[in-house]
Amino acid sequence: MIPACFSPATPADLPRLHRAMVDFYSHEGLSLDAGVITALETLLATPSYGQVYVIEPLAPAWDGSPPVPSSPAQPQAQPVGYLVLTYGYSLEFQGRTALLDELYLPPAHRGQGLGTQALEFVIQTCRDQGIHLLFLEARPENIKAQALYERLGFRKNDRDIMLRRL
Repeated sequence: MIPACFSPATPADLPRLHRAMVDFYSHEGLSLDAGVITALETLLATPSYGQVYVIEPLAPAWDGSPPVPSSPAQPQAQPVGYLVLTYGYSLEFQGRTALLDELYLPPAHRGQGLGTQALEFVIQTCRDQGIHLLFLEARPENIKAQALYERLGFRKNDRDIMLRRL
């Protein structure tokens, strides 16, 4: 397993987030248009809406000590993905909720434990913030992702999600 670091994204991360989003949106058959980029910029500027995290592997220290995250002064690894966590509120679920809106790891970095670490990070982040329920969605054909989610305690619900654009 490759240990990972989850760093809060800033506006300076927009170019590398955009590159990863192009891959993710293409893979999911979604439209990555100017409205999505504007929504990302708004999210980065408004922490009460949620948080974007850059996922990067931790590089081993030269002396064999535990891995350390990169820093702007001493970069050690390129980001391998990102995740987007947004916030909501529900009476039924008795308070704050969160949606794992996007989690992307390129195919070359899947199956190495990074997805598990990302989900564990999100779960702990939500607990630390007093969030009562974490939502996520998965395509029915994405059996591997569903198995990971179920292994970490996520369960399908008995409701259908209905949407209407406003």
